Amino acid sequence: MKKIKMIMPRFGNFTNGYYDIRGIMWLGRLNGICTRSDYNNIIEVGKWVCLPEYHLKKDKQPQFYKLESYE
Repeated sequence: MKKIKMIMPRFGNFTNGYYDIRGIMWLGRLNGICTRSDYNNIIEVGKWVCLPEYHLKKDKQPQFYKLESYE
């Protein structure tokens, strides 16, 4: 199931609590632009990023989750 989910592209806002990224999650990678950052010295707002969906290939917990809405 994990591999099938990685093939289908997902668009939207993704977050891990520290960063919000607007972009596309596809083939296990998150490509997009950072819209909110708690740690600007690591990822700046407005910076283009290409990050892995999972910390490790065998991980079952993704490091970024889809953000349904801004509250």
